[in-house]
Amino acid sequence: MLFPVRALALALAAILGLAAPPAAAIVHLWDISEIYSNADGSVQFVELFTTGPFEIAWSEASIRSEANDLTISYDENVPSPTTDRHILLATPGFAALPGGVAPDFEIPAGFFDPAGDTLDFTVGIDRVTFGAGQLPLDGVSSLVRALVLPSPQQPEAVGPEALAPALNSPTNFAGQTGSLVPEPGTALLLGAGLLALARRPHLQ
Repeated sequence: MLFPVRALALALAAILGLAAPPAAAIVHLWDISEIYSNADGSVQFVELFTTGPFEIAWSEASIRSEANDLTISYDENVPSPTTDRHILLATPGFAALPGGVAPDFEIPAGFFDPAGDTLDFTVGIDRVTFGAGQLPLDGVSSLVRALVLPSPQQPEAVGPEALAPALNSPTNFAGQTGSLVPEPGTALLLGAGLLALARRPHLQ
């Protein structure tokens, strides 16, 4: 006896349904984990982390700076699985900087206010606030957020107040990790040049 075609189709759909990610798999299990800016805001990054396996729908994601009243939305998903993955949002040219890695998505230069801001990921999914003087601006350190790991579905963010300075460590979705090295400033280079000239032997 032949298996009815309709029954076969239903059975196949059920099998495919078991293999598909859950319908609720969007971006609701991502947490902001690291924030960095140089002194003038021309180089910035925001890093997020998740332990959820199907947090792929970045076409529905956004990041907002409340201080600057600026929201950046994204229109491209990331591949699954996303378990224990990072997403790196960074300013243009970030990958070419000493110690930089390729960001997954861009934010414009000066996106958030280094003097104090609230970053809102995808309208309340995750929010982090840092106050005046809390974000290091030495070009070396970032604010790293304490996350309790592991958990069954996602890291538990201890809270916006659980921020501590640490050596910057931008990490992208591919798992590449860098550490920005500030380039010498103009004044420092000029001072070094004058010192070198002063040390040169004088012709008699």
